[in-house]
Amino acid sequence: MKRKTLILFSIAAILWIIGSLLIYKKGEINVSIISSGIIILVGFISQIKKRKTA
Repeated sequence: MKRKTLILFSIAAILWIIGSLLIYKKGEINVSIISSGIIILVGFISQIKKRKTA
C-alpha cells in the first residue's frame, strides 16, 4: 500500500473510534465495534512502522 492510503486508513480508524465513543456516551454501547476500530488502528500503525524500518 502507498503511504497516502495508510494515512487515510489510520484517519478512518481514528474517526471510527471517536464515533464509537460518541455512541458509547449515548448509552448504546457496542464493545466489538470499538475494539475492532482499535485493532484496525494498531494494525495500520504497525504497518507504518514496518515501512519506516524497511
